[in-house]
Amino acid sequence: MRITSLLAFATIAIAIQGCGKVYPLFHGSAPSSIKVEKVDLTNASALAVMPYSDGESTIQTKAGGEEYDDRLFIVDKDGKTTLASFSFKEDGASNNKIWKKIRETLTLVPNQIVPLTKDLILLSSVHPVYEYTDWAQDAWGFEESDAINRLLLALTGPYFLRTSDGALFKSPFDFWDDSGNSFNSFDSFLKFTPDKKHIVLCYSQDAQKYRGWKFGCSIDVIDENLMPWVITDKGNSFELKYPSEPLLETYLVCGFMLTKDNTIIPLSTQGQGTWSFDLGLKPLFIDYTQELINVLNGMTTYKTYVFDFKSDTYIILRKEHIEIDGQDKTGVAVYRIFLNNGKLDSSLELFMESDFQFDLQSTKITSTETGITILTNGNKLAADLINKTIFEEQFPSDFPQYWQSYDENGIAYEMTDNSIIKYNLNSKKKTETPIHWEQVDFGGFVTYYASYSNGVFSVSGKTRTAQSVTVLIDVETGDVTLTGFSEYSGSVIKSYYRLN
Repeated sequence: MRITSLLAFATIAIAIQGCGKVYPLFHGSAPSSIKVEKVDLTNASALAVMPYSDGESTIQTKAGGEEYDDRLFIVDKDGKTTLASFSFKEDGASNNKIWKKIRETLTLVPNQIVPLTKDLILLSSVHPVYEYTDWAQDAWGFEESDAINRLLLALTGPYFLRTSDGALFKSPFDFWDDSGNSFNSFDSFLKFTPDKKHIVLCYSQDAQKYRGWKFGCSIDVIDENLMPWVITDKGNSFELKYPSEPLLETYLVCGFMLTKDNTIIPLSTQGQGTWSFDLGLKPLFIDYTQELINVLNGMTTYKTYVFDFKSDTYIILRKEHIEIDGQDKTGVAVYRIFLNNGKLDSSLELFMESDFQFDLQSTKITSTETGITILTNGNKLAADLINKTIFEEQFPSDFPQYWQSYDENGIAYEMTDNSIIKYNLNSKKKTETPIHWEQVDFGGFVTYYASYSNGVFSVSGKTRTAQSVTVLIDVETGDVTLTGFSEYSGSVIKSYYRLN
């Protein structure tokens, strides 16, 4: 068998040499491993994921249009953009010609930018991008292709970005949004301890399907049913702990509590109680009181929402039958959830008799300084836990009626040819800010497309000379920044986050 293989290989080698071209069997040694260490945030005011065009990265489509690979950009305080610069660390010999050519333009691009705290960002679904896209055609043999593919694969996946120094760490979990909308209401499944050193995550398989985002485990060997997770910031790394066996039915979890003594208490919508855990994930079963059983049992996870307010935990949900002053009523209720003599108990804090319907798929739920608000199409529900009021009101008729138009502060923006219109649901005021087109000089757009993301409109279009131009417009000031003509093009900012 070995002689046959050698003869076959020799025949192939002779045939190749007969074509007049000599192929090297290997292009040198590739590194044994690679990891990304940091991204340069010098002068960074914001991060943006935007389409990029530079020579070979532009792909001509069959229809004659152009498609562009995305890149991560650093945006300074004046709106000027530069490609993000990453620092990589390689181990082992590194003289492979193909890998060296890939490294010349190697960068990382997240699918989305998801803020977790002021100093910690999740870069979702990161993938490596480079100009030498046809390198596999030049590689010789499985060994070389496999070595390079392993290096590129090692760079993929979610990362934590520490904004104080730009350090990057692999994240064991990922959030991403396939709908193209902003993230909505995942905070009931992810909390930080007061010292910000521990991330506690306890998600629901059922509820995540309705929240506009998806959860993923980035470590293949971990069963996603092993909840909760405790992720500890060790300074130079993040340590993950999870239970050794699945004690929870994760599709029944509608949220969880994190008490002042860092006890983790997932809230199950069925049963007589739930498992609790300390930060070391030592389990202890806690019974529900009959009052809490009556609140939770039989509820659907995607029609309830658990939130924290001033160190207490609350749940808001629609109750079809609730006894108020001796009468059976239907409406929206807010309960406080708390430990009482070793049992988990509840108390009714607010109730509004109403036909108001909400679920996690067709609403925007956000915490406020006084409680919580829920936006549906044309309607707003506000629960004020300080003044003990709950009310429902319609959007003003001349405001956008679609709930996804508004951010977490109840603000929506629209762009006209010469102004930015701001709609404030809280004050019921509509204001108009002129766009300062005089700050840029490119001849103006003949056609353009505008897209809003986290405080800026990106506007891309064609000038009278068919030049592709993209500008950034600050929605609060109307200031306009002209980006480089050839630096990037396209029609939309995919993700944008202000660092300060």
